[in-house]
Amino acid sequence: MTAPSHPAPVSRRLAPVLFALIMSTLLSGLMSAAITLVNTGAGAGFLVRWLWAYGLAWVMAFPLVTLLAPQVRRLVDALTAEPVRPSLSTGSPS
Repeated sequence: MTAPSHPAPVSRRLAPVLFALIMSTLLSGLMSAAITLVNTGAGAGFLVRWLWAYGLAWVMAFPLVTLLAPQVRRLVDALTAEPVRPSLSTGSPS
């Protein structure tokens, strides 16, 4: 028996945790890099300073995204609506 050529997908019940993991990793990485660059420049030691800031940011971002994502989804649902589709019928029923 051979191993599958790709990993098995993650269980759907873990989707909220996977979402939080991916979102917090990307956002904290990008934001901490930008802020570290603005505050300290790209000179010697930037990578170490950024990784330190990234670690601190991610430790806060992951639980916050995990806790806040459901409320944000509900807020977005409340602020948006399905597009109204025109009716095919043009007159009253006979």
